[in-house]
Amino acid sequence: MPFGFHICGFQLALFMIVLNGVLSFLASHMMIESRRRFASTVDFEIRTYSDLGYASFGMIGYIAIASLVFLN
Repeated sequence: MPFGFHICGFQLALFMIVLNGVLSFLASHMMIESRRRFASTVDFEIRTYSDLGYASFGMIGYIAIASLVFLN
């Protein structure tokens, strides 16, 4: 990363770090809000990312998110 900061410059590197932080916050906020909304509509407790995928997209969402979690 220090070499990348040297190449792109301090301002651009700082902007990219701030942008990454903002996008991470928004993604986390969206996941929390979707968990709250789906908690009352499904008959099981949403505890994991895979459960949220199942509540959102059915079995295809469950398999896709479980696969991504496994690969990561």
